[in-house]
Amino acid sequence: MKKILKSVSFNNNEIDQIAKTIDQMKPTSKELSNLIPIFLESMKTSVIDDIFLKKSINSQYQSKNLIILKIKNFFFYLFKSLRTFRLLSQNNVINQCDIVFYPVQPTHVLVASPVIHYLINKGIKVEVVVDREKIYHLLKQENIQSIFIKKKNLSLFIDSSLKGEISNALLLLSKANYRDQNYKNRAKDIIEILHNKINSFATILATYRFIESSLNPKVIIVGNDITEVGRAISMLASKNIVTHSIMHGNVSGWNAHKFHSANIIHVFGESSYNSLIDYGINKKNICISGAPHITIPKPNIKISQLLRKKGFSKYILVALSGPGFTVTESNHIKIIDEIRIAANQIKGCLFIIKLHRKDDDKYYNNMPLNVAIFDNTSRYLPQSINEIILQSEAVLTGGSSVGIEAIALNKQVITIDMMEELTEVSFIKHGFTKHVTENGKLSNVISNVFLNDNNGNSKKNLDTSTIFKRTGSEASEFIAKRIIKDVNL
Repeated sequence: MKKILKSVSFNNNEIDQIAKTIDQMKPTSKELSNLIPIFLESMKTSVIDDIFLKKSINSQYQSKNLIILKIKNFFFYLFKSLRTFRLLSQNNVINQCDIVFYPVQPTHVLVASPVIHYLINKGIKVEVVVDREKIYHLLKQENIQSIFIKKKNLSLFIDSSLKGEISNALLLLSKANYRDQNYKNRAKDIIEILHNKINSFATILATYRFIESSLNPKVIIVGNDITEVGRAISMLASKNIVTHSIMHGNVSGWNAHKFHSANIIHVFGESSYNSLIDYGINKKNICISGAPHITIPKPNIKISQLLRKKGFSKYILVALSGPGFTVTESNHIKIIDEIRIAANQIKGCLFIIKLHRKDDDKYYNNMPLNVAIFDNTSRYLPQSINEIILQSEAVLTGGSSVGIEAIALNKQVITIDMMEELTEVSFIKHGFTKHVTENGKLSNVISNVFLNDNNGNSKKNLDTSTIFKRTGSEASEFIAKRIIKDVNL
């Protein structure tokens, strides 16, 4: 237990030190733009992410792999881009509205789509703004039209002088006389990262100005208000527009959740509410709303096709979050070693590994033939994670929010943590999973699941109301009505 607490407290302490260093960088000169403090504050969690991911993943390999991924994505979307070019142009019709949704990741589309449909069906003026083609196509699959912002749309809103001013401010900070050497080294690393985020902030600022002036909404729903986009939009909108964020997963076990910035944060249930309170978030900013995207999906034919092709009748979904944040690279490697052992011993089951965006197949060498590995863009799996969960025998994860969704879908969840770094994750802490921490134990746990063994923790015998206050259409309606309240202020 001492080792666990040391590991957890070390990560959280380092997060606090990074945040404190950025706080002390705030420029005091009245001549500088008041947007510079917003830049520093909004990039805080992004800097934390970069520092932790840099520690966990070999930067040289990551850089090489990133280039390969960009090439793959370019060709993957090229055909779609050519096919829908005219459509993208036609859909950039600008209408003033009451509510703007600004999703930037696939998970944001997942939780927002049911709420968007409810609002539109009630006659509320809603616009969805996107700046990534993948998000545009995901929304199109959900029958939601969106405004696709291209660079030419933002040219009038880009503030070139601000970019120079931020760059000069960072240069002055890098030349400051720091007495504490540890602080100096930390500040130097942070300033280097911040330099690389100036263009990103300028684009976010331009997007916000585009939304504010062209759409004039009363409410903006950001995808995730602890990301650099969500934090920046929330802070820029703070004086004029109410911001909401619909959380898409677990909010415990990671100290960065103390940096939520939206006016209203919608969470799944009471356990998430309590976690945010513990992180210091004001209770008036938290709304226990439920999970609008969790409904019982229909079986997807892609799963049946994959099983037939591989020669199996059943499978386990493996959904790890990858190294970084709360799981160190050492722990991640040990977890995969344990999965490899289990897969070798349980030959009659297919292990479907769906890679997280910060995971990498380099960790999954020498896997047996009953292991199939897919990245996020794979056409062999359904886009909806719930559809993959539905037909599985069980879900194997670390602290991923996929575990929460599997619990809601009445699936047995097996969690694995070989170095006990995930003890504060709420659904593990409160016994909603079969939890593995010892070498050689995973295969036994999986075998018991197949034998319908009800010994130990079973999801069906536990009250999940603390995790999910509402799901599906009930949650969508609740969230929509709460958003409408701020429209009518």
